[in-house]
Amino acid sequence: MPESHPGLRERKKQQTRRALIETAYHLFERDGYEPTTVARIAEAAGVSTATFFNYFPSKEDLLFPDSEEILAAGLAAITRHAPGDDPVDVLAGAVRSMISATKSGTRDPAAELETRRLRLVLSVPQLRARLLERSFGTLRELAAALLAAYPDAFDEVEATAMLGAVFGAALAAGSVSVQRDELSEATLTRSVDLVTRALRAGWR
Repeated sequence: MPESHPGLRERKKQQTRRALIETAYHLFERDGYEPTTVARIAEAAGVSTATFFNYFPSKEDLLFPDSEEILAAGLAAITRHAPGDDPVDVLAGAVRSMISATKSGTRDPAAELETRRLRLVLSVPQLRARLLERSFGTLRELAAALLAAYPDAFDEVEATAMLGAVFGAALAAGSVSVQRDELSEATLTRSVDLVTRALRAGWR
């Protein structure tokens, strides 16, 4: 099957979306997150405020782009598990799929933009709180999918705890790696593998 490519209209939308993100990060870094308004971001990016809201519900969402697509990759990995697959491997595979999905959007761990994004999120208390809130929401959805896939293997607490261990390992590794200028897909995946081995050793 021939590889499909986005049309001109879709490419222009992607370019506008990325321009808004890059412009916002520059303004957040230069002027601070709180003082920077949506109107200022739109003006600096050369679009109207109405156009901004066609792409993002708020300025906060600029710092959590592609979240739905990344979560969908994790949910899909759980849903397509084969009979007999080890549940620990499935939950770890879901987190690996989410890490891999970042490469197709604006959150590629190897890109400078992602390092800037994480530094901004970690430096603003309001955004750190939203990161935690969003992470809990992601864990709840992944745990529900895991329970549906393995109704006799886990209870809700176990499923959430095990996913939290793997997901949290990637999140913690990313936070530390950003400070060391070492953020990469390999670093995140290595943290998942480390915790997966520990979980597998203790899994009944």
